[in-house]
Amino acid sequence: MTNGKSKNTENWTRKSILNKSSKKIAHISYKTITHAEYHAGKLQRDMTRLKGFGHKSIVIGGEKHITVSGVLRRRKPGSARESLSKFNVVNPGFTQPSHKSHFFPDVFGGPNKQENLSNEEPRMNLSGHKVIENRIGRLMEDAHPGAHTLKRRGSMEVEGSFSASGESQSRKYHIHIDGNGTTPDTFHQITLTRKK
Repeated sequence: MTNGKSKNTENWTRKSILNKSSKKIAHISYKTITHAEYHAGKLQRDMTRLKGFGHKSIVIGGEKHITVSGVLRRRKPGSARESLSKFNVVNPGFTQPSHKSHFFPDVFGGPNKQENLSNEEPRMNLSGHKVIENRIGRLMEDAHPGAHTLKRRGSMEVEGSFSASGESQSRKYHIHIDGNGTTPDTFHQITLTRKK
């Protein structure tokens, strides 16, 4: 706790994400948002889910924009993880050494399918998206300590943008954490932005 606020819910900006040459490549920022802000954004994104997952893709000014939506829950511990090698991605033009990265993280129920996968620079994936996943996991655990693994804990929409060459430019996570019956729902926004 800091000044009466949980470390998981106070505003902060993460230090820069660096590549192997210690060059700044991106940064992460976090803030709490209101229910009204979350709902307004959700209406604007206009997502429809099928079997708990929704997606859409548009191109604006040469940049590809991907949005996905789903229900937040923990993957069952010890469950087998399918190899991603057989799945296509939304940005096949990005061919430098890369990892396949889930927009809606598989650890929270995101599916292994092309609409939910992108080629991502390893440092962006491991030092960026993984850190964000850990933060979301802590927010879920704060609201639902010791809850059953598959219990619904909220919902999330993730927006990503890519350059014409397929390089990831930004990813924004809009998070709704269900209350646990004694506490109100909370709303959060985490943004990863590549340095221009």
